[in-house]
This record gives sequence, structure tokens and C-alpha cells, in this order.
Amino acid sequence: MEFFSDQFLEFHPVHGTNVRLDHTGTLATRVESFANGLCFSKQPLQPGEIFLIEIEEKELGWCGNLRVGLTGHDPRSLEPVPEYSLPDMMELGDSWIFAITRNHNKIPDEVVAEAEAAAEGGAEAAAGEGGRRLGREGGAEVAAGEAEGVEAEAGEGGRRLGRGPHEEEEEEALLRARAREEAVAEGGAEAGEAEGVEAEALLRARAREEAAVAAAAVAAAAVAAVAAAAAAAAAAAAAAAAAAAEARQQGDANNRPKSFFTDTHLHIEDFRIPRDKLVGRSRPGRFSHILDDLYKSNALPPTARRSRIGVLYVPRGRGQADMHIVINGEDMGASAKGLPADRPLYAVVDIFAATKCVRIVQVEYGFSSLQTLCRKAIQKHIAFEGQQLLSWSDTDP
Repeated sequence: MEFFSDQFLEFHPVHGTNVRLDHTGTLATRVESFANGLCFSKQPLQPGEIFLIEIEEKELGWCGNLRVGLTGHDPRSLEPVPEYSLPDMMELGDSWIFAITRNHNKIPDEVVAEAEAAAEGGAEAAAGEGGRRLGREGGAEVAAGEAEGVEAEAGEGGRRLGRGPHEEEEEEALLRARAREEAVAEGGAEAGEAEGVEAEALLRARAREEAAVAAAAVAAAAVAAVAAAAAAAAAAAAAAAAAAAEARQQGDANNRPKSFFTDTHLHIEDFRIPRDKLVGRSRPGRFSHILDDLYKSNALPPTARRSRIGVLYVPRGRGQADMHIVINGEDMGASAKGLPADRPLYAVVDIFAATKCVRIVQVEYGFSSLQTLCRKAIQKHIAFEGQQLLSWSDTDP
């Protein structure tokens, strides 16, 4: 979806006591102090319509910079106009203000954050399962060793290594039973008693052997289950990592600095905003070509002169919307969520502290005007300095 607007954006005649507007209503200057610099858009913004301003002048000696956002209050109802946007406008409610700083203006992408968290959690789960697997495999090896000991006992007829005290007693009992059997071969009662003792010992050995085999089978099943769980956790971690990488790649592709002439629009949800007006440009001069590259790559601080900052909102369904801040052609993400999309929303600009003067940049939506197309055609065939002079001439809409 692309927004088409015919309205000429201006500042509202209601503003802070220290603000002066020029005759066009597009240039606002704080004439004294560092506060009472609140300004508003003259008309409510439409969905996808960006209120774009450029920092024209700075003032040294103050701490703090420009603040922008949206409000559901009609400026005519504000009597008096609050001194500050933060916290005064926020305390009124139905206002969403964002302070622009030299760094850390971008809102983390929730999709990438959730995917990275899932990937990290899956890796930890796989590591934990691996540790438990090692521990259980050690127990299985112990059980297997016991089973091998039982088999050795049955094969060697009592002659084996690693016998315990109870096993030696049973062996001595068997030997004594055999000796009694040979000594009293003709005594039926004594012979029967010896056979009973030997049979009982053999039954005990067989029972131990069966128990050891069962324990080994249980341990093997447990090891197989742990291995399957670890494989599933590793697969989940790999899938989450792939999703995070894809989301990160897609985000980088959307926000990567592009060519000024080839990448024509910034995409925010379903809205397309012409990119040529979103990026600041330097005044004609000796280092203009260097500064313009810095502006296009968004390498200069957002609070610098000629930096362009815009605010807009995009509907999200169910009568709600998200507020986005755009700085020098880059979307900073959803700075606020849950805004009422079914009521008028005005842009808020607080010319605060080190920011002294701002001007509105008119953005053309849809097809470019004949004037813009002619200017771009001329720019392709003239020298660089001539392009800069043409860009900043009075013919620039």
C-alpha cells in the first residue's frame, strides 16, 4: 500500500511560548531558553503519512535534543501548552513521545529477539541433555559391567575375578556340599541335603544374572531415550537459529543503506515512503560529496544539523496502530504500540535544549511531479557541485 497525500504540512498556530513560526508555517525556531518549544502538526496525520522535519540549527551549551511523537489531544484544547513533552505531555495521557539521542534510537526487532532467545534456549537444553546423557551412559556402563561379572561367574563355575564376600561364602558352601556328598555317598539323607544346597546356590546365581540383564536393558532404553531427546533439542535449536538468521537477514535487507537513485522507497509494513526526501543533504561546499555519502549511510549522529527525522503511525488491526520513527531514511522500529487508530493523531515536535530550529520537509507520495522528474533528469547530466546547487535551489519542492 502506498499513501497518497495532497495536503501541505504545516505547524499548528498553537505552540510553546518560546517558539516562533515563519510566514510559511513550516519553519519553527525556539527564540530563548531551552524549554517551551512544543510544536504540533496543523492537521491530524493520516495512516502511513510521515511528518518529516530537518534540524536547521543547533545551540551549544544545552544538554538534550529533539523529541518527536504523536498525541491524541487537539492542540487547541491545550491551554496552556505544556512546558515539556517529557514528562508533561505524557502525563496528560494519549501521548507517545520519543527522545532522539546520538545513539540507541533503534527499537530491537521482536521477531529477531524472540528467535535468538529460542535458539539460545534450545542450545542450553541440548547441552543439558548431553550432560544427563553422559551421566546415564556412565550408569549403563556400570550395570553392563555387573552383567558381565555375572556371566563370568556362570561360565567359570565360581572361578572369576572381582568376587565379593557373599559370593565367596556361597562358593565355599558349594564345595562343602560336594565334599559331604563324596564322604557320605551311601547316606541318602546327607546326599539329599547336599543336592538341595547346591540347587539353591545355582538358583540364586541365575536370579542375579537375570536381574543384571534386566538392569542393563533398562539402562540401554534410558540411554536411547536421552539420545532421542538430545537430538530433538538440537533440531529445535537449529531451526530456531535458522529462523533468527533469516529474520536478521530480512531486517538487514530492509534497513541496509541503498543507492539514492536505485532504491526509491522505504517500506514500513504495507506503506511505501519515497526515500529521496528522507535522507538529509549537505549544503554546497568543498566537502559536500563526503558529507552526502555520510548522510546516505546514516553514519552521522541523528542529532546533527541536516539530519531528517520523521514520525508516522501504521494500523495493526482492531482499532490499534504502531508509531514508527524514521531517522535519515532508516526505520527505527515500532517506538510505541497500541495507539488508537480510530481517532485523530497529531504530530508532536519538541524543539528542546541543543536543538534550536527545525523545518518541515514536504514528502511527495505516488508519482513524482513534473518538476521533480525534470530536476532528476538534469542532475544525471551535470557536475556534482551543480547537482548540489540545483538540489538546494528554490525550485526544490
